[in-house]
Amino acid sequence: MSTPPSPSTMSQLRHAVDALPSDERLAVLLVCVKGLSYRDAARILDVSLAVLSARLLRGRLTLIGTMRQSLCRDAAGDSRL
Repeated sequence: MSTPPSPSTMSQLRHAVDALPSDERLAVLLVCVKGLSYRDAARILDVSLAVLSARLLRGRLTLIGTMRQSLCRDAAGDSRL
């Protein structure tokens, strides 16, 4: 069983999502947060499945990089205490 993310981590994630370009942010929110299928999200955004997939990939990669940097910064700060 995994431990839920801390409030600080959730706040960092919200900021990272908010910082995404709007097209990537909408794709990530519809599929990853709302749980819509790729087909439904593509229809709502009026884009092809290929375009939606590209936006999701870019958004997810950006979020991974942002969160990795943030968590590493936090860990480095904690180790100095």
